[in-house]
Amino acid sequence: MKSTPACYLLGLLAGKKAIDKGVKEAVLYSGIVPFVRGSRVAAFVKGVTDAGVVVPFGEEALPPSARVTGKDIADYASKLAGEDKDLYQRRFSGLLKAGFRPEDYPLNFEKAKAAIAAGGKP
Repeated sequence: MKSTPACYLLGLLAGKKAIDKGVKEAVLYSGIVPFVRGSRVAAFVKGVTDAGVVVPFGEEALPPSARVTGKDIADYASKLAGEDKDLYQRRFSGLLKAGFRPEDYPLNFEKAKAAIAAGGKP
């Protein structure tokens, strides 16, 4: 639940709710914590802006698409499953216990994104 794709989807949902309440613009304030390029916060901001809220930021700060959609997680999980099953089980134990295969991250990401766009629960 701390993944880059989860942060993007949370931003998309928050942005959609903000738009529904009449919010059209926002300002990113991270307090004393420095803003890190490609971070989960940047993924959240991308989700908010994709929902339609205007937030000033530089495009170079956003994480690459493969990180946002979870493709990099899926690729790593596939590689790890073939090389070290025990490490795979340890690294992804939370997802596996919840019934999710990390290799399906991009598919689940798209389903959740579509549900948010349609106004349903992800």
